[in-house]
Amino acid sequence: MVIYQRVGSREQEEGYSIEAQSRTGHELIRREGLQLAHEPFVEVHSARRAGRPVFERMIAYLRQNPQVGGIVAHKVDRLGRNLGDIAVLFEELQLRPWLVEQSFPDSPEGHLNLSIIAAFAKYFSENLRREILKGQEEKARQGGTGFRAPRLPAPGWSAGPRP
Repeated sequence: MVIYQRVGSREQEEGYSIEAQSRTGHELIRREGLQLAHEPFVEVHSARRAGRPVFERMIAYLRQNPQVGGIVAHKVDRLGRNLGDIAVLFEELQLRPWLVEQSFPDSPEGHLNLSIIAAFAKYFSENLRREILKGQEEKARQGGTGFRAPRLPAPGWSAGPRP
């Protein structure tokens, strides 16, 4: 079993998402009595396109170690938002998905549902990009710049490092 954890930006890396993915992934492994074959693969990279360095390293490891039969992740969209990466994991490598927030039985219906959820993740990413570009174009038409003001913490909160 391997664990793959991903956030899409450095800004998210500074939050708690990776820590939550790690905690819940390890809880799933303990609860199900699974064996971890490698330290977690942790990535800060958008999953919209292929070419994620940590993901590629994980795929190389899995190809060299075919006895690893499954992958743990928070949800399908953490594994990828492009159908090619999902196909490599579940079609080519024949891995079993162990997902914290989703469940797909090893059946034709489970495989169909996984494919549908993966397609929705791809759609979400493409649609979000379109909406962001639309907003940026409108801002430029109105004389704005592509930069945004820095976010300040809410009153009573600190912008300093976590203890």
